[in-house]
Order: sequence, then C-alpha cells, then structure tokens
Amino acid sequence: MCAGVAGLALPGKPKTASVAVAPFFNGVFPPDAPGAAAVWVSVNAFPGLGFTDPMWIAEIPGTDEFVVVEKSGKLKRFRNDPEVKAVSVVLDLGPQLQVSEDQGLYQIAFHPEFGKPGSVHAADVFLTYSHRPAAVGAAPDKSMWRLSRFQWQAAAGRIDPASESVLIQQYDPNRWHNGGAMAFDNSGCLMVTCGDGGGTDDQFGQSQALDGGFFGGVFRIDMDNDLSRSHAIRRQPTELPGKPSGFPASFSQGYSVPNDNPWLDPAGGLLEETYAIGLRSPHSAHYDRESGGLWVGDVGRKDREEFDLVTKAANLQWPFMEGSITGPKARGPLHGVETPPVYEYNRAAGGCIIGGMRYRGTRWADRLGGKVIFGDNVKGSILALEEAPTEGPPFAKEILSGFGAGIYSGLANICTDSAGEIYLMKLNGRGEDGGTVQKMVPGLPYADPPALLSATGLFLDTARLLPSPALVPFEVASPGWSDGAGKQRWIVLPNDGNRDRVEEKISYSAAGNWSFPAGTVFVKHLEMPLDERRPGVLKRFETRVMVCTANGGKYGLTYRWNEQGSDAVLLAGGEEESFTLTRGDGSSESRVWSYPSRGDCLQCHTNSAGQALGLRTHQINRMVPHAGGTANQLARFNSEGMFEPALGEADLANALEARPLDDDTAPLEHRVRSYLDANCAHCHQPGGMVPYFDARLQTALQDQGLIDAAIKGQYQLAGGRYLKPDNARLSAMHVRLKSDLPGIAMPPLGRHSADQRAVDLLAEYIGALGPVVEAGTGDGELVAARAVRCSIAAPREITAGEFEVTIVFDAAVSGFESADLEVSGGQVKSLRGRGYYYVAMVAAEREEVEISLPPDRVQARDHGNLASSRLRISTSGSGPSVGTEVSMAGSQGTPGERMPKAVFK
Repeated sequence: MCAGVAGLALPGKPKTASVAVAPFFNGVFPPDAPGAAAVWVSVNAFPGLGFTDPMWIAEIPGTDEFVVVEKSGKLKRFRNDPEVKAVSVVLDLGPQLQVSEDQGLYQIAFHPEFGKPGSVHAADVFLTYSHRPAAVGAAPDKSMWRLSRFQWQAAAGRIDPASESVLIQQYDPNRWHNGGAMAFDNSGCLMVTCGDGGGTDDQFGQSQALDGGFFGGVFRIDMDNDLSRSHAIRRQPTELPGKPSGFPASFSQGYSVPNDNPWLDPAGGLLEETYAIGLRSPHSAHYDRESGGLWVGDVGRKDREEFDLVTKAANLQWPFMEGSITGPKARGPLHGVETPPVYEYNRAAGGCIIGGMRYRGTRWADRLGGKVIFGDNVKGSILALEEAPTEGPPFAKEILSGFGAGIYSGLANICTDSAGEIYLMKLNGRGEDGGTVQKMVPGLPYADPPALLSATGLFLDTARLLPSPALVPFEVASPGWSDGAGKQRWIVLPNDGNRDRVEEKISYSAAGNWSFPAGTVFVKHLEMPLDERRPGVLKRFETRVMVCTANGGKYGLTYRWNEQGSDAVLLAGGEEESFTLTRGDGSSESRVWSYPSRGDCLQCHTNSAGQALGLRTHQINRMVPHAGGTANQLARFNSEGMFEPALGEADLANALEARPLDDDTAPLEHRVRSYLDANCAHCHQPGGMVPYFDARLQTALQDQGLIDAAIKGQYQLAGGRYLKPDNARLSAMHVRLKSDLPGIAMPPLGRHSADQRAVDLLAEYIGALGPVVEAGTGDGELVAARAVRCSIAAPREITAGEFEVTIVFDAAVSGFESADLEVSGGQVKSLRGRGYYYVAMVAAEREEVEISLPPDRVQARDHGNLASSRLRISTSGSGPSVGTEVSMAGSQGTPGERMPKAVFK
C-alpha cells in the first residue's frame, strides 16, 4: 500500500512550481508519427456507422450501396455516402454460426451476372462461414465449414435465409486456419481458399493432399454448371476422423468442375476442384483481373509470414517450407509447380499478414499505382510492396502505422470497391460493436525528430546522461524483462509551470490505464554490464521515446547509442546487434540485442494497454529516494498537482501496489502476479491482442482464467494448462517463460534470454498451488472452489516494535477488518487496502508475535475464507525471524504442512 502518505501534501496547489515545457517537448517531436509511416493515415469512411467485427465490404452490383460482412453473422447494407447513418440487416446467420478467433462469417461474393435482367444468376450471392451444428455444444472447437449460395430478394433488399443451398460442407476439426476468401476469376469461375484444418504443423495432413478435403489450398468451381467447359463432380471430400456424434456429413454439390483445372482424374481418385495446394492459413485473398493472379496472404506458424501470387497448379510449399526456411514436415512427393512466396517477413516484423491487392484505382494512382498493398494484424501497419529498382526481390515500405493490433482488434481485411479504392476493415473486440470501415488518405509527412539524441535537448549532458529539469524521473515496482538490462525512466508532462489546468494533468484511474495530455513524452534508457565481474561498467544500448498524440494516440522512437556511449542515433527501423556477455566465472556467451522499430513499439503499447505500460497506479505506488530521503511516488505525483482528479488520503492509502520478485515482504503469489502483469498484461487482458486470460494485477486471481485453465489459441501443450497446479512442466506460462525459441518464448518481443529468477519463482509458485480440491464439469474445466485462500507475508524490517505484513486473497473480498486477524503477542494498529490486497500495521507487545486469519472471517462470492497458515515472527535481535513461511493457500494443518489448495476456473 501507500506507506508514509500522511507526511505528504494532499490535493491542492503543488508544493513547488514545475518546470514549464510546451507540448511535444517544446515542439522537438512532431504531433503525429513522423517519417514514411505518416504519409498515409486512416479515417472512418462512414463515421455515422459502427459494426460488430467487420470482415469484408463489397459494393452491391448495379447500386450505390455497400454490404458489410460482420464476423458474428450479420450482413448490413447502407448507402455509399460518408454521411450515412442508417443500415439495414440483409441477413443474420448468427444462430447457426460458430464464432471464435478464426471462425465466423467470412466473406460475400456476388455472381458476375448479379442483377442482370433475365439471367438465372441475377440473384445469386455466395457466403463462406463456420456452421454450428446442433450437437456442437460438447465440442465448441469444431464446426462444419461451408460455402453456400443464397438468393437476393431485390424488392425487399435482403437475402432470403430459406434460400440457402449448401455447395460445400466439410467437417472442420479445429477453430484455426479457416480461410474462406472468395473471388470470381476472369472466366467466371469461383475461387475459394481454405486453410489446413488447424492444429499445428499440418496436423491433419491436408496441405499436400489431392485426395482429401477442401483444405490447405485454393479451389476453383463453376457455379454456372456450364458443361461446355466443366464436368460433374467425381469425388466427394474425405471425412476427417474425430467428428463428434450428431454432426452432419461432409459433401459437395450444386456446381461443376472446370475442365482446365490442373489435377483431373476421370476415375475419381483426386479432388479435382483443387487449383493450388500448400497453404496454411489463407485468411485473405484478392483476384487481380488485369494479371489474372490471386494474391493470398498466408499466415505463418512461428517464423514467417508470406504473400503469395497463386497461379494454376501452384504448390505454395507448406508444410515442408515456411516461406524460405525449412518447415515442420519433410518434403514428400511433389504435386504441381513449387512456388515460393513473392514476399515474406519474419515474426520480428509482424505476426499475421492481411493480404491485399495490386492497386488499380485512379484516385491515388500517382502515389500507389502498380504497388501491392497489404497489412499486418499484429503490427497494426499497412505496407506497399514495390519492385526492386535493380534485379532482386521486391521490398516493402510501411505507409501507415498505428492501426491497432490483435485478433479481436485491428486490421481484419483490405477490400476495394469497383473503382479500385481501398477500404480497411477494423475490428473492435470479440462480439462488440464499434468496429469501423476505414479508408486511406494522405497524411502530413511529418519530418523525423533530431537524428541525434543530443540534439533533442532531453539531456543537458548526453554523454553523462544528465536529464533536462523538465524530465520527471520515476520508477516502476515490477519492471519488464529486457535481457537483464537496467532501466531509467522519465516523464515530461506539458505545462506552463503551474499545472493548474486540466489539460496539464494526467487523467487518473485507480485500476485502469492512465491517459496523458497530447504532447506528453516518456523517456526510457536501457543499459547493462557486459562483464558481470565489472558491474559498474555499463554498455548503453538504447534510449526509447514514447510520444502521446491527440485522442489517446502515441508513437515510439528508438535512439541507438554509439560504441563510445557518447550519443545515440535515431533509427528508422528495427535493428539487431550481436555482443558477448562475460559471466562471473569468466565464461562468455554470444547474445543478440534487438532494437525495436516504430511499429514494434505499438505491438506492446496497444489500445487496450494504453499509452504507457509502466505509468499506472500499482506500478508507481512505491517508496523511492526523494529530496535526500524517501517518499511514496504516487503521493509525490499527487502533491505536485499531476493528477485529475486529485487523490484524497483514502485513495492513496488503499491504492494497489505491485511488488518486485525479490521483495520477500509480499506473498509469492503477489510477486509472481506483479511480474506477469508487467510482462504479459499488455497483450493478455480483455480487448488485448490475445485475450484468453487476464494477466492484469488488478484482476483477482480467481477471475484471471489462469489456474488450471485450458490453453486456448494455437499454442499446444499436451495435457497442459496455463498454470497447472503442482506441475510446472505442464504449465504453459512456465514453459514459454523458460524458452528462448522463436514462436514459443514469451514475451515474444524485447528479449532473447529467459529471466531465470522469474522462471524459478514461477515454478515455486506453481508447486505451492498443490492438488486440486474440486474437479470438473466433464469438459476438462474445473468448477470454482467454494473457499477463498489467504497468504500473509513476513515483514523485512521492524522499527520501534512495529512492522507491516501484506495479506493477499485470491479473490476480491468484502467485510475484512483488522479485528478479523488473530494476533498473539501484539495488536493490529491499522488495516488498509481493498479488493484482494491489504497491508496491516502490527505493533509488537512481546518478543514473539503470531498472526493468522481464522476461517470464514471474510466473504467472496458468498463463500468464506480458508484459514491462513500461522505466521510466527521474532522481534528480538537485529531483525525479524520468521518461524513459519506462509504457503500459498492456508489450511488449519500443522505449521509447514502442505495441504490441498482451492483452484479456480
């Protein structure tokens, strides 16, 4: 908690005037992202409308209207007018839809003769989606992948749901890698993509199969059933094993197979619809009518994202290749023409390609003409692929950044209208309204800030790292891991010297993100010793600058220090440096340091994580050196008038406090959870890039979805859980924290080596969780235990016979008072805190003090607490002597006995 707050000034005028500084550090930094990434910006194409996870937009042929495909199952129609405010629902497939990360409604395609008078296809529209059979309740990961034809009712302006004719239906065993992109080619045949069935490493063996199902490739069919160019279906798709009881059959019907498809077999041994094979997860695809090729963005496994130009009989090489590197499976008999990607990039540059198209529009022909536009969902960027000026592979330039990132947020697809103009589909969270259709417009090409750190003025003496008086230093309680580097941090809050206006203050939140005035600048400096025998000799690696822009925006910059450590150079992109680290025993090892690009900064500084990762209540709420003594940092910020609203004494006293791993005065659970908050929560939280669990410290353990919770997403660990009680080997968080393998190691950015202390303490924490009290519900999940666990940590110091103990519950509790604690040999003078975290001040009356919490003294979810273990403290001598180290969950057993622990879903 906020120790020592009583001696600091509370709300009111700051004790001393601050240093006046204009926004953006007196204009040194531009008001928006500088450089090439600001050449284009995205704006809401239809600001009066909002959508639930828009996946695709298409013009309704022959009209001035658009239709948007929502992942959750609705098709919405509206006028092509930026002032439009009304939409109508054309179709709602929600009740029969399976929706998850890769499942849902994917795309719509209109027949080339849609709306043509007299044509039998004038009303034909086609949809791809994940169908949820009635029996799916016991198998939420599984579905039936469908391509269906529907009939458009022109008079009503809607689609008749009863008109569905299922063309392809196949059992899909996994939620991932579903594809579903469609396009009619120049011959009028329909091309459709589907991934490899999900799982890892082509788990179902489909990407190189010509006799299986509609998986791992591009499939081409004739919807006109023109037998002058096509023939009847000769082979049905192979049914994959493991289909749950009650699921319908897989089949294909209602179309014919083009005679010029590459793999024909009159005997019916091959799936003749196959046009290209060797794809893993072709989420997006766009047909270029001018060149006749299909541009496909294929999402990679762990090493490469690739952009493919698919032609007839192309073999795109998955799973024996991933981009240009060796894939997870051996090369077998080769079908078709081996076709490497046109462009690829590694996971350091992004993590989920969103394929686009060659720009054929006229409005921006002078800027984008002939370039291939694509994006990355993880990086939140849009790029333009250009031909190399001389012989060599094409190269990509980032033209728009900061679009937002994550599977439930950020870029879902890139689409065009009939004029070739670009629209960007922006998600806004799983099943939540607020997604938008964006368009690209030229931005202000802000110049880069000074090329040298010394020229920014952030430091009065750069070589000595002497900061400007405008830089306010701060520390965080539990820092993120950066390969062992030490860090110094500062904030520059724009103000006129008085901080008496709202626009000069931080918008404070006790539990959520803080927000900062436009023009606020954060500075973080990273350095470390290269020889552990000489810890005082430091190598300066980088100084990062994060700049807050209007409306909660931000951009990041990296300055790389020279070898002399005298100055640092602004980087335009990410870089890597090899160096040698010498250990204390004289041994050495080769290491790599990764300098983040501007886009890399935004992979962690996401919309859900806020503008600053370290500046938040529980990280700042700690004692730090100040004015020759120590002071609570949160209280100091408050006394200097930096918060709106200003904090009262109760706000300060009860604020949550993170604790570092080496702080034994806090329970192990709280130290570990503080670490996970600092290193994981920017992605793993509601609305985050990977929201499968909530790593935020302010969320009680019982609500985090970590303990014995099933692993979601594409990472697999047989028999594993995120945190499996008493088994670190089967705890995904421990396995990934310990690993240094790309694609496995977590966090994925900013580190090349594991934090061994964190790995060890996490293992200790997992071991302390003990056996499960209550087992499950029949589907592998655990029901919530009926009691609340309590941990009490021993004090580090005893002053004048008084000491503080930290008390942590695994759920937010109510009704906790100082009288609930049972104390022998002393008394509780005060108790502060809220939720699941408390601090008690105890006055010793004898040399030995015992503290515990008996059972059923507090309530959480209508259930009482288990008894804590008894903490025995000797107050004699130079420091406290702890008799019984408290375990993670209490029991009424004998001291030191390890008892079964309650586990929560």
